[in-house]
Amino acid sequence: MHANLRIKNALRAFAIYISTIFIFYLLFSKINLKGILIALGNINLEFLTIALLVSIIINIFLASDLRRKLLILFKCNLSFREALFIKMGTMPLKLIPGFKYLDLIQASYLKENYGMPFSTGIFLNILAYLISVVALLIVFLLGFVFYWLFMPLKFGVIYKEYILIPVIIAILSLLLFFVFFLNRRILLLIKRNTTSKRSWLHEAFNKLANLLLNTPKRKIIFLVLYASVFQSSELIVFYILSKSLSINIPFFLIMLYMPLSILISNLPIVVLGLGIREATILALFSRYGPIEDILGLGILVSFVEHIFPILLGFFFFVPLINKLRIQLAIKQERACL
Repeated sequence: MHANLRIKNALRAFAIYISTIFIFYLLFSKINLKGILIALGNINLEFLTIALLVSIIINIFLASDLRRKLLILFKCNLSFREALFIKMGTMPLKLIPGFKYLDLIQASYLKENYGMPFSTGIFLNILAYLISVVALLIVFLLGFVFYWLFMPLKFGVIYKEYILIPVIIAILSLLLFFVFFLNRRILLLIKRNTTSKRSWLHEAFNKLANLLLNTPKRKIIFLVLYASVFQSSELIVFYILSKSLSINIPFFLIMLYMPLSILISNLPIVVLGLGIREATILALFSRYGPIEDILGLGILVSFVEHIFPILLGFFFFVPLINKLRIQLAIKQERACL
């Protein structure tokens, strides 16, 4: 059974890698690669440096603090230094399909060092993803409001028919989260109907209900708003990088469209959203410059926001794995005594 599962996971990972390569093949077959290289060669290095610094601050330090605050809800008090160590050490695992949201290494680390049940460590990653989606929807709706207020004349021309559909979906999703998941009666009903069930989905909903019942609502709202600041980082980096390539895109338009690009690129069909992110950026912002420049901008966003932090994470990956190995070896030695 385990062998079949490993084969299934390996085939799934292989398919994801192939789909990533195929999407880039389609993009580069339609767009002049030389033009993209020329655009990237003319980049403003000062803006690129600023974008890299913003990425480090947000995707490493702020993300570590956000995860630390989330762990506090589970009565797990990590220091910021240790949260940073875990965050950086597990970043390279994002290159492996299936590890992005269910970070097994982090769950193992929390189990060995803090006694957190393995299933709770897995659920923590699911909850973090849920909060991230809610935060992105909030940023998207803010972008919609600001764009409507400050650029009303252009709104009727730019994707009027298409943008209203995700706006309605975002509003309904947020209502579902803030009304359904923060309603005590509904949470008690969920808890009662999932307590005796054994599937991982029922267990996840049971843990979610318990967490929300025992956590003050202001803490949940604070985490969502904090996550909204974190999710805005890619928008800020996108804006800075667009300036580095002399592409003038209104920031309100970035607030409106980039959350959609981020949500779509999070679909587990490619590695790190690569290819999907570039294609959506090209589709949404192609009116603001040559397609070679816009595709170059998408590639830069992927590098600065995703690949660059992962490269830094490799310096922490081996120490994290070694620490886990030592802890497991000590645990096995004690079990033999």
